[in-house]
Amino acid sequence: MKKFLKIVSALALVTGLSSCLKEEAEIGSKPQNIVEFYTTDGYISGVNDQYAVYAKQYVAGTPGTFDVTVSYSGTDVAPQDITVEVGVDEAALAKYNTKAEANDEDGYELLPSTYYAIPTTTVVIKKGERRATFPVNVAITSTFDFSKSYALPLTIKSASMGTISGNFGSVLYSIGAKNKYDGRYTVTGTMVDLTNAAFTAKSPTGFDLYTITSSTAVMFDYGYAKTYGHRFLSSGSDSYYGSFSPVFTFDDAGNITKVVNFYGQPASNGRSAQLDPSGQNKFISGTPGTKGATFKVSYFLLQPGSTVRTKFDETWVYEGPRP
Repeated sequence: MKKFLKIVSALALVTGLSSCLKEEAEIGSKPQNIVEFYTTDGYISGVNDQYAVYAKQYVAGTPGTFDVTVSYSGTDVAPQDITVEVGVDEAALAKYNTKAEANDEDGYELLPSTYYAIPTTTVVIKKGERRATFPVNVAITSTFDFSKSYALPLTIKSASMGTISGNFGSVLYSIGAKNKYDGRYTVTGTMVDLTNAAFTAKSPTGFDLYTITSSTAVMFDYGYAKTYGHRFLSSGSDSYYGSFSPVFTFDDAGNITKVVNFYGQPASNGRSAQLDPSGQNKFISGTPGTKGATFKVSYFLLQPGSTVRTKFDETWVYEGPRP
């Protein structure tokens, strides 16, 4: 669970941090360029982790590709063609997992080779340039096990010129799958807070659904709270319920069979979620994951205990993939 929270929060919140770190040069000497992995993607790893970890998610059953960049980092451009050899490094993954375990964190399993292909493991940084890229093709099948935490560990094995970075000579890519409910939605509807009549629905508004398992997804407020929380209006001004965000469970027929609170049942502030069985609670049109697909759902915010505090009746219309 800790692994999921870290990954999904980073995917939601990251704004693009450069991974490129400068190695220390000797005093009085000209800084030397180093060969390393480079990206402007935000990483999900912590300060105590062995290597930087980057998260990639793909729709199960739909092929995808991401590019990996190697860099001749420093003050100079490449003075000649630099051949860089990369490879999958199970030893790097083992080191990461050992340190993660020591820090009471979850580790990763090696991404099965059936889920990816690297067309070339040799890349050339051309003379006068700083970087070169190579693709990693990903094919997450529809039978992907959402309970697994997989990673693809990559290492720069050799470079024809330059020193391989000690900071970013190895990286891990956490590879996960999106379910068919994952995406960006326009949401309309009503809410009634039985403790405060000034709290009313923000309608229409926009929410994302983030994958948890093949059949569950959690609400994310990308417009106002920019976290897992339920946005509403308080006397006409934006606000949101903290430590409350519904997790919807769908069955194969498109029915919503369960609603719980992402933060716990109950959360530390006593808030829980519960499906309102009187609602339609199902997809009423379209195919999940296609533009215009629509589901209706009714549910409660319970606080304290099993007391119904807020009633929600919502219509969700799929707009497309979330950024």
